[in-house]
Amino acid sequence: MRTMTLAESGDSTGAVTLTDILSGSVGLHESRTDFQQVVSRLVTGGWPGWIHHGEVAARGRIEAYLDDISQVEFPQVAGARRDPRRFLAFLEALATVTAHPASFATITRRMNEASTLTFGPMAAPELFDMASRLFLVEDLPAWSPKLRSKTTALQTPKRHLTDPSLAAWLLRANSDRLIRELETTGFLFESQVVHDLRVYAQALGWRGVFHFRDTKGRDEIDVVLETDTGDWIGVEVKLGMNAVDDAARSLLRVSSGMVRPPAALLVVTPSGVAHKRDDAVLVVPLTVMGPG
Repeated sequence: MRTMTLAESGDSTGAVTLTDILSGSVGLHESRTDFQQVVSRLVTGGWPGWIHHGEVAARGRIEAYLDDISQVEFPQVAGARRDPRRFLAFLEALATVTAHPASFATITRRMNEASTLTFGPMAAPELFDMASRLFLVEDLPAWSPKLRSKTTALQTPKRHLTDPSLAAWLLRANSDRLIRELETTGFLFESQVVHDLRVYAQALGWRGVFHFRDTKGRDEIDVVLETDTGDWIGVEVKLGMNAVDDAARSLLRVSSGMVRPPAALLVVTPSGVAHKRDDAVLVVPLTVMGPG
């Protein structure tokens, strides 16, 4: 059970489905949610209990939720002698690498840099296991397609908390700050896209949602959706329409090196109008996507 998608919370019209995208039959559908509203939704999250609360109230609920998990549920799972401060330090470090392929060594280094506590090499994997059991994290695994070249795909997963609002709170970011720091907003929005695509793909019985990056870091695809029959959709996530051209070119270039051609290539934006470009790359705002 995941938190609500934008379609479930009413922030998306749901006019474009994954089935539409797979077939390439995407018409003109305009979002009714603007960029500011999307950013606010990243902060409030898709929690059914307070989905319609304001940002201040929602952030207070999220703080109480994380405090309860750290102080009560974490000791129950990990043992009464475990220090809740260590668990919270882990979550804060994980939030800084949201939507990044980060190793446990990288997470441990960030924990040691930001905390007065000391963490050894086994701390991050152990705390990650606890966070997984408490349904706070959900990695995006790497996708390993067959390539014409001998390029090896990077196997490190991208790190995600189960709702972007958790990362926003752990970073102490409200919507005003995210509007000023768009690089961070981009990663949180990518996390929301991954969250919603997971729900839609699972409902269709597809194989899963992944990411792709080669070991040299030259070729990457933000999100790869693979169907139960092996068809795949390459997805780039961008905050603004001014970045769509570069994203489309990147998708076309990287996908041309795959043995299996994509069923569709897609650029996901926060808002705007869904359409098909002349190069056949689809542009679909997350705020018009839905299940089916």
